[in-house]
Amino acid sequence: MSPEVWWALFGLPLFVMAVAWVGLSSEWSVEVNRTLMTIAMFFPTAATLIGCCALAYVQLGGRVEGYTLGTNWWFMVVASYSI
Repeated sequence: MSPEVWWALFGLPLFVMAVAWVGLSSEWSVEVNRTLMTIAMFFPTAATLIGCCALAYVQLGGRVEGYTLGTNWWFMVVASYSI
């Protein structure tokens, strides 16, 4: 796939989460479940941010070694919690 498709796959959810964070912060004083909303929004934001950073790293010439569970374990944990 082309880099534009990858940026759409990772960038669009990141943009949506940024808008959601702005909405939460603007209604912070009247939000009843602040802690729950913050936790619920953190994991999808972290997963898409990791995806965008990894994509930028690879496009800027970073090397990606073979798949090992040890190096990608945290990515899988964050991604599984965001679902």
